[in-house]
Amino acid sequence: YAFVGQTDRSLALLRQATTLAPDDPKVLFLAGESYELLHHRDKSIPLIARSIALGFRSDQLERSPELASLRAYPSFQKALKSALNKH
Repeated sequence: YAFVGQTDRSLALLRQATTLAPDDPKVLFLAGESYELLHHRDKSIPLIARSIALGFRSDQLERSPELASLRAYPSFQKALKSALNKH
């Protein structure tokens, strides 16, 4: 839903997904990516960082065109570095 601009539906499903699978790195990554598409960077950064800390492959982060602007964001770089140190 985030990819097609259905913000309200997206946000409800993202909350549900992260509640049901709070430790699933793939779910957290996809939720973070979706929040970024919805311009909710404040929610995107901690979810993606947590997914990396839980073992999600950081090379997939590098390949995501949807996250290009996020990768250059200083707060995200700091969170990612911290997550990689935990992994």
